[in-house]
Amino acid sequence: MAKDVVIVGVGQLGRRYLEGLLQSTSEMNIWLVDSDPGALGQAQETVFEKKSSLPRRIEFSDSIRDLPQRLDLVISATTANARVSTLRQLIDGRSIGVVLLEKMLSQSLSESQELTELARRCERVWVNYPRRIMSWHSFLGDFVQRNAPVRGSVVGASWGLVTNSLHFIDLFEWWTGARAEEVRIRGRSLRWVESKRPGFLDATGTVDVILGDGSHLTLQSDPAENQPRATQIDLVGQHKNLVISETKGVASGTMVGKPMFGRLELQSHLTGPLVDQIFANGTCSLPTLEDVIGTHDLFIRVLLDDWARNHDAEARLMVT
Repeated sequence: MAKDVVIVGVGQLGRRYLEGLLQSTSEMNIWLVDSDPGALGQAQETVFEKKSSLPRRIEFSDSIRDLPQRLDLVISATTANARVSTLRQLIDGRSIGVVLLEKMLSQSLSESQELTELARRCERVWVNYPRRIMSWHSFLGDFVQRNAPVRGSVVGASWGLVTNSLHFIDLFEWWTGARAEEVRIRGRSLRWVESKRPGFLDATGTVDVILGDGSHLTLQSDPAENQPRATQIDLVGQHKNLVISETKGVASGTMVGKPMFGRLELQSHLTGPLVDQIFANGTCSLPTLEDVIGTHDLFIRVLLDDWARNHDAEARLMVT
């Protein structure tokens, strides 16, 4: 029997999920929901381009009300300000199987609490930290774990300190097997700026993360005009080092010996195999919401405090 799958939010990221679903080998009906007619139109174009691999049925809608009463898989690809409210609407009066959440998970601690409560009404909720299912990063993680605790850094220019740091924090938690216990902003404050998406914020500056095993991660995003360089990941542990350039697809250093080549895989390439695994085995290698919500809230609490000290006190962090 075909599975009923919905993508809520078919902007750029949602369409990458759609491209992946169209390559899946699982039988499914796909529902695409977005209040923006332009986004739905672009999603239709994506479907027509991939028509050779169409599943049985694809529906486009501007309302959650049109969805069936049983949803086997929900992919939440909305902006963070709509994450909790759309999940609340989806769950109301429906049976929900698996939920796959994008980041940021929420914009406030109260939203995180509600998200946790809503997740209890679903069969399983995973968070899409995609490096967890990338073979190159899994392979590199074996070397990092052997040399933990480590000191690491992620340094580059305007790489989205607020919106992307949790990807790297999760990566280090996964590699070391330790949880983040403290997050500190270095200096007086972050430099808050308008993000590429209108109405949302990001920042440059430096954030330090201390993990439970003594590992330390420094996240540094410099203004592009000061240092226009590609983002690089550096680690040192047990007198060995590892340097990773995800853009070039190479990792080198005494921790691995000879250079290890790989790539940062696209969401459109990851989604099909991920969904096939979930439907076939009922599991996957992504972390559950329960696994990561503590670190997520630790991080946004520090950001909320920094914003409140230097700007207006807000209960919500306007990030996406």
